[in-house]
Amino acid sequence: LNDPSILKAVEAKEVNKLCLVSPAFPWTFGPYQEQMHKLSLLLHERGFHIYFMMHVGGNLNLPVGMYRDWNDMKNFVPQIVPPPDNFALSHIRGYVGNDLHEVPPKRSYGLYGEGKAMFVSAMNSVASKYDFDAYIILSDIVNIIPDVPSAVPT
Repeated sequence: LNDPSILKAVEAKEVNKLCLVSPAFPWTFGPYQEQMHKLSLLLHERGFHIYFMMHVGGNLNLPVGMYRDWNDMKNFVPQIVPPPDNFALSHIRGYVGNDLHEVPPKRSYGLYGEGKAMFVSAMNSVASKYDFDAYIILSDIVNIIPDVPSAVPT
């Protein structure tokens, strides 16, 4: 899944809709979330449309669908702290719900157990559903299960 063509595609502007995948919401504690948030700001400045998908944590309670902002999500994830005041989020066009864990049906695999692994087949379905051009993932490699080839640069 470490696709070197993604860098060339991004540099050539062959991709427009980027889905950034991290373990949790971008404003929550953790180095992955902080790094992905900073990257999202830089990519947005360069004209990319930014979407977020969280593969563990509160996202597992977020129903399938696309959510515009915290107000759309907060009733589904009451255990997640709201974003801090003045935390830059307006550049994010949407947050993907639990779509990733709907297809294929839940399977246990990897260190993190049921529903937390990212099957590439499910990622392909999500990319097709929301017309994502590429994924940028910041996660432990054990969370990605390459059951099929990736349909988009990842």
